[in-house]
Amino acid sequence: MSFLSSLMNALPGAAAQGLAWGIMAIGVYITFRILDVADLTVDGSLATGGAVCVKVGGSLFMTGGNIVGCSAMSGKGGGVHVEGNFSMTGGSIIGCAANRGGGVHMAVGENESATFSMSGNAIIRCCKAVSSNASGGGVYALGAFTMSDKAAISNCECIADSSRAGGGGVYLAYHNKNTEFTMSGNAVIENCKVTTSSPDSWTKSYGGGVFVSSRSSLTLKDQAAIRNCSAENTAGGATYGGGIFAEGTLTIAGLAEVDKDCSAAVGSGIYMEVGPNFIVSQNLYANGGVIAGEVVLNNSSTHGVTLMITGSDEGVTEFNGSVLNNNGIIEKGKFTGEVTNNGSITGGASLTKALDAAEELEATCRLYLTLRGLPVRCLTPEQAAELLPPKGA
Repeated sequence: MSFLSSLMNALPGAAAQGLAWGIMAIGVYITFRILDVADLTVDGSLATGGAVCVKVGGSLFMTGGNIVGCSAMSGKGGGVHVEGNFSMTGGSIIGCAANRGGGVHMAVGENESATFSMSGNAIIRCCKAVSSNASGGGVYALGAFTMSDKAAISNCECIADSSRAGGGGVYLAYHNKNTEFTMSGNAVIENCKVTTSSPDSWTKSYGGGVFVSSRSSLTLKDQAAIRNCSAENTAGGATYGGGIFAEGTLTIAGLAEVDKDCSAAVGSGIYMEVGPNFIVSQNLYANGGVIAGEVVLNNSSTHGVTLMITGSDEGVTEFNGSVLNNNGIIEKGKFTGEVTNNGSITGGASLTKALDAAEELEATCRLYLTLRGLPVRCLTPEQAAELLPPKGA
């Protein structure tokens, strides 16, 4: 009798719980099966992957379908967080948001590397990274990232109000492992931007299309393109690199393009910087393609490292916009726009010989300034001839 009494007393609660679960199940069914709209949100202090989290050793293969409107606003990867392998050969990630990596966030373990590849007609669009130090509106990459075929990242944005924003389309990070990003085929990053909203000197926008951090690398080849990307500050603060902001290595080859519609206050096309505390030299390998906007080289390193436009014998990049060289070295390129040179332009049969010529030029300038117009005794023609290298050397 007591059992029946307990059962009767529990029925209202059980019925209410069952009804609640039933309503939730119907809501999920309508959202995902009938309306085909995903709406997932992950909350928590270390949220990773609004829709999917791929851990070390795991793999995700996306050949179609949509991940839409997901978020991890207090964490990383509004759509997908990747520590393993993510292959996206089709489908789309749309309207997702996070602190870092609005669409996709990549991370690496101590002895592991994350990989992410986009190919076919795969697209990430209208995703956002939003925080005081936002990074990677479309993708935050740490590991190996490739885009090929007609893969696209479009209309993504990185938004910060009080510190800095980097990489409206893609942010290439460095954390004990190098990040390598290659765009090939007809892959495109377009209509992406970084936006800040403070006039303070430390509030800056970097890399409307791509931010390349120190020791990371970006390669554009074939017909890959970065188009109509921008770095903006609604309060009038500093903005750098509308197409690309780079502290790492760039390679432009084939018919790749950074187009004229990219915009920023400094370096509408590309802004390359070696900061005062940097100890690693960096290059822009100008092996083909076109850079249509302004290019700025800014080397303020106190460690003697170089910032150079150089290349191989594969081809030559055409610089259609202006080039401002501040303490860098220009060895190679076809320049149809104005070149303002505050560094050195040298040439040689090889990179080593061009560097030797740059060192000789710097030593000559130093000697000239040291003498301060004092009387000098020049070498005789015979003495100068003895210093010349042998013919063919």
